[in-house]
Amino acid sequence: MPPTPAIPIAPAALLVPRRGVPLERDADRAAREYREFSSTLRQLPISPTLRFHSTQRTVWAQGVKRTLTDRQFRVLAYLITLGGRIASREEVLAAVWGDTRPRQGSRTVDMQVARIRERLSLPTVILTVRGRGYRFNAAIAVTESADGFNGW
Repeated sequence: MPPTPAIPIAPAALLVPRRGVPLERDADRAAREYREFSSTLRQLPISPTLRFHSTQRTVWAQGVKRTLTDRQFRVLAYLITLGGRIASREEVLAAVWGDTRPRQGSRTVDMQVARIRERLSLPTVILTVRGRGYRFNAAIAVTESADGFNGW
């Protein structure tokens, strides 16, 4: 029996898309992944920096002036002064709120940390250590303004 002649078939015809999923060629997928990667890369800060102005309670994050509330500024300043040491919620409450601190088990510190991260547009400025508390990210460079940084 003689061999059957080869029938020319386009390579794309050999690829069968899954039900309901459009077929994506390798070149298209590679181009899309490169665009997504480069977009993500542009959003990452090369070296995050914070600059404080303690009398005005303002912070410059990545060169953009950000205004924090008094409590937010004090929470951030307290964590920075600890030099990367972990601070529990209770410790932050005692240091920042003092005698006027909210009741035991309050989520006040959690909310303030979330707002600080949002206002500074630096989600890793304060790191959460699960079950223990919070600490300032030591990879972020902190500089003082002309009047100096003396906490609060």
